[in-house]
This record gives sequence, C-alpha cells and structure tokens, in this order.
Amino acid sequence: MCVLWKEQLLTDLLWFAIEGPGQRLLSRDGGATVAPAWSWASIEGVVALDLLPETSLEGIRNVKKLVTIEDSGPDRSGNAAEITITLRGPLLPVSPPVSDGISMWSIDVGQRGVASARLFPDVKEPDICQMSDLASIIFLVLNRTKKPLISSSNEDVQGLVVRLLKAADGEGGVSVYERVGYFTTSYISSSQVATRGRQALKKAPLTKVCLAG
Repeated sequence: MCVLWKEQLLTDLLWFAIEGPGQRLLSRDGGATVAPAWSWASIEGVVALDLLPETSLEGIRNVKKLVTIEDSGPDRSGNAAEITITLRGPLLPVSPPVSDGISMWSIDVGQRGVASARLFPDVKEPDICQMSDLASIIFLVLNRTKKPLISSSNEDVQGLVVRLLKAADGEGGVSVYERVGYFTTSYISSSQVATRGRQALKKAPLTKVCLAG
C-alpha cells in the first residue's frame, strides 16, 4: 500500500525525514505527485522509523496506541497517489512551528512559550513555519527506558502534524488533512511545562479525520 504494509500501517505512518526536510517527488512531467503525502515514497530524502518500538535503540516497556485506522483506499480515479486513509484519534490544533534556523523545529502546545515536542518537517517547501490550520494527531504513547544522563521524560508521545485542506461538511462529515511532518516529545527536557504539554496531547478529543493523498 504505497510502500507501507497495510498490516503495520498505524506505526509505519510515523516515518520521518531524519536528515532534514526533503523534496516532494513529482511525476516526470513535473505535474502530479508520485505517492500520497502520508507515504515516505512521496519525498526525496533520507527517512527513518527508528523511533518506533520495533526498531528503537532504547528499551520500550509499554506502548499505548491512541489511533485506529477505519478505512483506506484510492479515489474513484484509481490513482495510487490519491489513496486516502480515514482514522480516528486525538486531534489537537497547534500553532505554526518554530525553527532555530538551522536544523531544529518544535511545536508549542498551549502556547506556553516552551517547546512541547520536536518536529521533523517532511519537505522544505512550502515552509511549515508559515502554514496555518495545523493540528497534531497523537498516535502512540511509549514508556522508554533511558540512560541516566538523558534529561527528557521516559514517556514519549508521537504522532503527525497535519494541515487542514477541507473542513467537515455538515454533521457527520469528516475533515480532510494533509500530512506535513512527524513529532515526538522524546527530545524535550523534563519540566512541569513539558508534562502539561504531553497531557494536553494525550487528552485531545477523539476525532475522525481523512488523510489525503
């Protein structure tokens, strides 16, 4: 399924651009994208999954999945790049990310003036820091065994940052979002503010959304 195994789709959606934002891959004529934005096959760049339980370098003692996949499939045209995924999980609006201007991006949950999670943008353009209508979808809560010298919490909240494309049309409708990045709280130093940020992410209202191709 666009280079992601359907059986492991929930965790495989949490790939990230490990060496910095990549570039969106387009067809030879420079028009359509070659894969859905939620697939790592949609970008040119080095991607990784090593923050996930199956391949993590740090011990994982517990995993809680907060998202369920409800449906997936191509649109009526049958175009693989237009495959959508419908899922239900905690959805929390977030402010535009902040960049250090070099290689670090972060999101501030609750506008407390302190980073709540580290963000890995998918692509350089458009600039994610200039985007509006952003939200986070919280996928996993991990309990890690970390080395004594690491100051961040053992609890790691992971998920995707998405951009609203189309709001739900009436009662029972589903809003459509596009993936723009991956986030993790694993790199955030322990503090009361960081704890409140993780709590806000985990307690976000369960929402049914569609991830667009």
